[in-house]
Amino acid sequence: MQDRYIIVMRVRNRPGVVSRVSGLFTRRGYNIESLATGTTSDASVYQLTVSVLCGADDAELLTRQLERLADTISVRCAAADSDSLVATELMLIRIACAPERREEAERTAALLSARIVKTAGATAVVEVSGGERRLEEAVRAFSVFGILETVRTGTIGLQA
Repeated sequence: MQDRYIIVMRVRNRPGVVSRVSGLFTRRGYNIESLATGTTSDASVYQLTVSVLCGADDAELLTRQLERLADTISVRCAAADSDSLVATELMLIRIACAPERREEAERTAALLSARIVKTAGATAVVEVSGGERRLEEAVRAFSVFGILETVRTGTIGLQA
């Protein structure tokens, strides 16, 4: 059975480090569901958050292999629904929203703890963050307006 696992890595911030990490997944035949990277409070350290679908044994094997990469500082792996992990994702949804429906869109956003970040003509852009379920709920809720486009950041996470 495959579950979603979130692997949080801290690596030395060197050219090619993201390529080497993603290459390990490719060589082992795993598809990265999402990959988010960025510097930490220490500019010489990068954090990579990788979301992957696999079994528990495969997640453990991937963790051990990632620990052996030269630039790796630390690796933590947890099931996406684990209490030991705080994980979130950001999504922007562009909806069809004529001016007379803006109030309805704002109420819908408020119910989802989302916010309308931009309106232009007959469209609005909604920002929502959270886990997979919350984002799916937002897509369902805003589909009544007509979704024109969505974009997602990928999962970011920290150990709790």
